[in-house]
Amino acid sequence: MERFGIIVPSSNTTIEKEFNEKLRQTATVHTARIRLKAVNIEELSRFENDVVEETEKLADAGVDVIGLGCTSGSFVKGSRQYVELERIMEEVSGVPCVTASGSVVRALKTLGSRSLALVTPYTEEVSKLEEQLLNDHGFLVKARRYAGIVENTVIGRVAEDEVAKWVEGLDDRDFDTVFISCTNLRTFGILESLESSLKVPVISSNSAILWDMIQRSGLPKLKLGLGRLYEMTPYL
Repeated sequence: MERFGIIVPSSNTTIEKEFNEKLRQTATVHTARIRLKAVNIEELSRFENDVVEETEKLADAGVDVIGLGCTSGSFVKGSRQYVELERIMEEVSGVPCVTASGSVVRALKTLGSRSLALVTPYTEEVSKLEEQLLNDHGFLVKARRYAGIVENTVIGRVAEDEVAKWVEGLDDRDFDTVFISCTNLRTFGILESLESSLKVPVISSNSAILWDMIQRSGLPKLKLGLGRLYEMTPYL
């Protein structure tokens, strides 16, 4: 059985549950935590300071792949922040490593996405930085919904039905893909139903990073009920 390592914000209550539910028969999930309570520029800017230490700890457990499970913490310092983070993590661990932002970019490229609907629980200030990340990698954000939540534990309590309403309430439907950001936002139970109703691919931070970790671990394709992304040949 594979071992998946994931680094999460200390206040994240979602990613471990979602990963464990989907990987129960395939891999064990081992986590490390970095202190973060508020999803704001100040705390997010400090998040990467502890990435190396937590990566080394997970490597001690003999994990096969490591994911940095914080989307905003891997783009807050620029559109190439995730590239350097992945490089450093692989250097110190000796295993394949991905970040949430990098996984999202690779997932969108794999899907052939061009125009996006971006749905986030973040403030406008943080969300605009994510728009810049997406724009810099060739994606145009055509529709957006920012919930304006700062406290990460509050994000973790948002019901999936509420997230679905955020997506379904988008005014502009001129997009070819929906991206729901934040690893603390629960989405695994709504991705396929949203794809069915909207007739476009729908990914989330967690569906993207899990997909990427599966590819990097060398596991075969898994049918996890997480939408069209999991049927695609990966973009590497």
